[in-house]
Amino acid sequence: MNTFDLSKQWFDFAYECKEAKPHHASLWFFIIDKANRSGWKEWITMHRDISMEGSCIGSYSTYKKSLEFLEQHKFIDVDWGTKNQWKPTHVRLKCFYKSDKADGKALSKAEAKQLPKQSESTDQSTDSIYKPINNETLEPINPPTENLWEIWWNLYDVKQDEMKAQGYWSKITQEEKQKAIAHTTEFIKVTPKPYRGNPVGYIQGKKWNNEIIDRRNIKEIQEEKNSQHPKANLYDGW
Repeated sequence: MNTFDLSKQWFDFAYECKEAKPHHASLWFFIIDKANRSGWKEWITMHRDISMEGSCIGSYSTYKKSLEFLEQHKFIDVDWGTKNQWKPTHVRLKCFYKSDKADGKALSKAEAKQLPKQSESTDQSTDSIYKPINNETLEPINPPTENLWEIWWNLYDVKQDEMKAQGYWSKITQEEKQKAIAHTTEFIKVTPKPYRGNPVGYIQGKKWNNEIIDRRNIKEIQEEKNSQHPKANLYDGW
C-alpha cells in the first residue's frame, strides 16, 4: 500500500462514478495523509473540526455524508462509536479488490485518445520548461533557485547581518538575483573587502545597477598587471 496506489484507485473510481464529488476526494486524500502520518495504523482517529478543516469541508452534514459515501463505496470502514457529533470517529482504509472498484479501463481508453494531442503540445512547450544541460556534468547550466543565495553570499564575502540580508534577498526577483551575482563577480575583483560595505546595503540599495569603480590602490593594480605580464618587469627602471 502506498499513496500513489490509493490516489490511482480514487481517480479510476471517480472517472466512472458520476456521484463522486470534490468534497469526497478532499476527504479521501485527507484520510490518506492522516494514515501516512500515523505510520499506516489500522484505525485512524478523525476529530470532527480538524478533519473538516483539513479537507476544506465547511458543513458537518457534508462531512458526515462524505464519510458515508466513502464507506458505501468500500474505500473505508467507519467506527461511528456514538451518535454524538463532537466525539471523534475512527476509520480504516479498506483493501481494494478488483470486484470492489473500477478497473480503470475507461480512464485508460480516454487517456489513450488524448496522447497524440498531448504529445504534440508537449513538444512545443518543453523548450520553455527544461533548462540547458551541461553535457559533461548532466546538470542544469543555471544553478537551482535555492542555491543562488549561498552563491552570492559566499561571493560577496562580507559576513555581516546574514539573516537580515537573506530577508531582503528573498524579496527580489530571480532576474535581480542573477544580475547581483554577475555584478558581484566583477565588483569583488576591483573592490577590497573593507570597501564593499554591508551586504544588507548592497541588496537593499540594488547596487548591482551601479557602475563598478576600481577601488584598489596603485600598488595592487601594478601587481595584477605584473602577474598578467611578468616579462614586462625586465624593463622596469631602464
